[in-house]
Amino acid sequence: MRCICFFFGTSTHRSLRICCKLALDHLRLMAYSVRAFSLLLLTSVLCAGHAAHAQIQQAIDSMLYVVSGMPDDTNKVLLLDEISYRYTSLDAAKGKEYGNSVIQLSKKLNWKKGIIKGHNLLALNEISAGRYSAALDYLFTVLKILDKQDRANRAIAYTNIGNIYYFQQQFEPSLKYYALSLEEYKHIDHKRNMAVALGNIGLVHMKTGKLEDALLYQRQALELNRQLQDKAGIARNIGNIGMVYTEQKQFGRAIEMYTEALKLKEESGEKYGIAINHGNLGEAYLSLYSGCNNKTAPAARQFLINARSHLEKCTALFKETGRMDNYQLNLLELSKAYALSGDYKEAYQAYLLHITQRDSIYNIEKKKSLGLNITSERLDLMNEKYGTDASVEITDLYENGTPAGTEVLIKIPIL
Repeated sequence: MRCICFFFGTSTHRSLRICCKLALDHLRLMAYSVRAFSLLLLTSVLCAGHAAHAQIQQAIDSMLYVVSGMPDDTNKVLLLDEISYRYTSLDAAKGKEYGNSVIQLSKKLNWKKGIIKGHNLLALNEISAGRYSAALDYLFTVLKILDKQDRANRAIAYTNIGNIYYFQQQFEPSLKYYALSLEEYKHIDHKRNMAVALGNIGLVHMKTGKLEDALLYQRQALELNRQLQDKAGIARNIGNIGMVYTEQKQFGRAIEMYTEALKLKEESGEKYGIAINHGNLGEAYLSLYSGCNNKTAPAARQFLINARSHLEKCTALFKETGRMDNYQLNLLELSKAYALSGDYKEAYQAYLLHITQRDSIYNIEKKKSLGLNITSERLDLMNEKYGTDASVEITDLYENGTPAGTEVLIKIPIL
């Protein structure tokens, strides 16, 4: 099974990651709990660190060797499908090349299932390259190819079209396609994916400020997942209900939801989900603290202590699991918590790590020069203000000429 992730959003507690799993010989939907929101996305970007990239390339090389000696049959199509998928995280152009090979061979074999696979792969690689309009074109082509009675695959296409519109903050068409996917799943009585569709509709309502409707749909999804005893789905919906409560500024109720979701994730041992819920709890406690008139009262101080504890655990887990984008976002929240606690040295160091990691991530395509210059300029300003001698060295890592990550060395003196 494959787990794929895609980044949504900009604000810290509203950042989105959407995950799903795909089987090699057929497409199957399964939603995944995420920080702030959960959507179901079939076509997305495989997230991996540089070590994982090397493993992926090694696997691709092995598959290329095997596929070169295979006859033109459906097994070859499936292996080309796998190669195209693996390339999404390394080289979208190569991914498209092998996606087109899937389509060409499937047409030669008159295999409609393979043709559909190929178009889904092309959409996936377009998303990887950030070309969402092109991805939509391929998904609409899939809808044209599919038989009207193929409700399961039509529902999948509707879901992914809705997700792309959601990403582009086009909530009206997003809601339309989520509703279409829900109707298809109702026809085939697929309760698990009905729950997914209900949850996605709830998220659109939350984004558009219809919070009571958001709660209604999340609770319907939760009820279905409870019937199915789907712990992952239960945790997802509980976390999303907590997010609605956060939007309503009902932080106490939000904390109850996040705590329940955290317990379920801890039972499963799923570190990414554990980190997400620690982060949501940390931010909810920070909000409670900010709302206290007497910041020195025992209750207020406990809110801040709880916030720090959860944010520290969240940040450590994101670093451990290689979720560096989440890591840099939470460093900023942790810096705020330290500053509110009066621990300015820790706040300063966390903020330095935040800006360095952020610049490293968002300038990776421009190589190290721009990220190093921006970060160095900021460090110069801080050195001048605080009289310190902090420095940073950023080195792009490559394996066989392929970008494989970034090494960041930060030297921070103890104040």
